[in-house]
Amino acid sequence: MTSSGMAADQSVQIDRLLKEINVQNAINAFLKQSLSAANARELLEGALALFPPLAFLGVEDKGAAFLVAEHRSELVMVAHRNMSSTLLTLCSRVPFGHCLCGRAAQEGEIQFASCIDERHDTRFEGMQPHGHYNVPIKVGGKVVGVIVLYLRPHASKNLECIQFLEVASTIVAGALKRLESEEKIRCSEQLTRRIIEFVPCGIVVADARGAIQIFNKAAERFFGYRREDITGRSIGELVPPAMREAHETGFQRFRATGQSRILGLPPFEAEALRKDGALFPIRLAIDRMPVQGGESFVGMISDITEEKRLYSELIQSEKMAGLGNMVAGVAHEINTPVGIGVTAASELEERTRDFSRLVQGEGISEEELNDFLASTGRLAALIRGNLERAADLVRSFKSVAVDQSSEKLRLFKVRDYVESAVLTLHHELRNTRIAVTVLCPHDLEIRSNPGALSQIVINLVNNSRIHAFGPEDAGQIVMEFTVEKERLHFLYRDNGCGMTEETCRRIFEPFYTTRRDLGGSGLGMHIVYNLATQTLGGSITCHSLPGNGMSVLIDMPLVR
Repeated sequence: MTSSGMAADQSVQIDRLLKEINVQNAINAFLKQSLSAANARELLEGALALFPPLAFLGVEDKGAAFLVAEHRSELVMVAHRNMSSTLLTLCSRVPFGHCLCGRAAQEGEIQFASCIDERHDTRFEGMQPHGHYNVPIKVGGKVVGVIVLYLRPHASKNLECIQFLEVASTIVAGALKRLESEEKIRCSEQLTRRIIEFVPCGIVVADARGAIQIFNKAAERFFGYRREDITGRSIGELVPPAMREAHETGFQRFRATGQSRILGLPPFEAEALRKDGALFPIRLAIDRMPVQGGESFVGMISDITEEKRLYSELIQSEKMAGLGNMVAGVAHEINTPVGIGVTAASELEERTRDFSRLVQGEGISEEELNDFLASTGRLAALIRGNLERAADLVRSFKSVAVDQSSEKLRLFKVRDYVESAVLTLHHELRNTRIAVTVLCPHDLEIRSNPGALSQIVINLVNNSRIHAFGPEDAGQIVMEFTVEKERLHFLYRDNGCGMTEETCRRIFEPFYTTRRDLGGSGLGMHIVYNLATQTLGGSITCHSLPGNGMSVLIDMPLVR
């Protein structure tokens, strides 16, 4: 090879190397621009600016970029460079298959035209001769946009240009996918923040050390802290002083073992501490939540102060209504022995006056004296018996009524007290065929709240009377009390109609009743549940099957 030939060959190699360097630099520029773009418009405007300086492409500093509309039937121009106002108007939206842009979108292939040909559906008077590269942008095999580049005069199509445009399109497609993902994440985060901020329940998030990270508006309202004042401080500041030691112990256990007894539990009731030092009742649920790569805890809080107040008033109203019914029943029951006693006393008074007249007048015979003594003895016994009956009723009512209106604990004999409670129900039970039996040692004593126990007995018996037996049904109610391991077991059972599985499962729910048509409030058994678990400090379970009666087991301490 001659020296001139070698020089020419070297020149070609240098030109090729320089072109490859230019192509690589261009690709790097596209990569850099795609990573820095904040949105699709900025990305596409930046890409349109990178094409013209690349001499090997032979394109003018003029072009446009489209994205596919949501309904996927047309292209929408989102970026342009040096386009005339007429083109901006005519090409603002391009249907799929229309002109070269629409064909590129429809076919998913680069469309090349060196001049205005039959594929140019959009034309107007004064249009200058031009050619195009129409480059589809594809994500996952689906066209999401098109880049249109105007060619310089006499530019021709070549494989290297096509390959570069495909690479550039792939880079832009990847950036669009990234931007779409980031936008979805931003929208999701914004929605999450708005939900957290405006949800009516308080949301407090703390990290594994117990430092507060998130404190929403509802939490600010509940606790009285501003978010900026409480963020970063210990969540223990929201815990009542009496519970802080247990709270800190729980956090230490979690740090050591990763286990906590309250995580993931259904919502439970507790107390919280306001900024001003006041305690208030809350309903609380706690669970794990990943935040910024670490494990945190989210607490969902409802202030139930008003709910507690209304519930207390409702329960008190129900108790007073029950007490009122008891008063009416006892008054009716007392009326009978008192009426008999008044009649007997009136007859005794009359007989005494007759006897007095006989003594002061003509005198009495032995037979008249004996008759008087017999009748006065009979009448005195009748008066005493009925007064004792009335006294028993008053005593039972007084014992039960006073205890029901008091929260005081005292020592009392279980059998005597339960029988007194049953006696107050005599008016409701006397016209039924229901027999009530109390099985309990006579000497069994407990220190507890007698009013709560009597109300449980009354509500259980009334529940059986109303729900378990028909008006003409003969029924049996048995209340059995036994002691086991320093605890009192109270087993209540009836042989009535029983309940379905759903009714048995929901029997202690407030306002749940199967007899609302007869005025049932749905609070009787709920009151029983609260009295057994909260007032008496025990537990309660119910078992029943249709046709097999009902049993309720209450387990409670002998000493409250």
